[in-house]
Amino acid sequence: MRPMAIGSAGRESTTLRRLVWFPIVIVAISDIGYVLIIRTQDSHSPDGFRVLFVAAYLALMAVMLGVSLLDRPVIIRVRPALRAGAAAGLLILGVLAVFSIGIPIVAAGALATGAALLPLHARAEADAAARPVFPGNDPRWQKTWDAALAVLAGNVKTVPHYDHPVLVEGSVYPGIWQ
Repeated sequence: MRPMAIGSAGRESTTLRRLVWFPIVIVAISDIGYVLIIRTQDSHSPDGFRVLFVAAYLALMAVMLGVSLLDRPVIIRVRPALRAGAAAGLLILGVLAVFSIGIPIVAAGALATGAALLPLHARAEADAAARPVFPGNDPRWQKTWDAALAVLAGNVKTVPHYDHPVLVEGSVYPGIWQ
């Protein structure tokens, strides 16, 4: 079993990486365009802090998506959270700003949502396909088999400072198989 954002070769697919790059480009262009449009309207705007906030917020969302593309172990572990956080932030800002810069921001948020959810969907399919098949026909043994697999799956955990899942033994004393 691999961390949820990694493919079989230990790297993300090109398609998934592009799905992250598109929102980064959309947000960067929107951010620069927003600042340029506001600068041409009025040099002494009373809501200058709002402009600064929105520009910084968009830059932060782009940075979160950009950082999620790095292939370092600590980033790989938090990659889904980075992408989901950026997607949520973009969708919220896009809805709030729908009558000005919101439409491209909502589009970027939708793409970032896809980039956050696609690896989770792929992992769920891989985990479902990897489940061992019961080798008999007895329903009582099938029930025991299913219960044993459920307990075993519940004891597979991720631990800090280790890239692979580990099997934690016991229900009372959580030791680790080494």
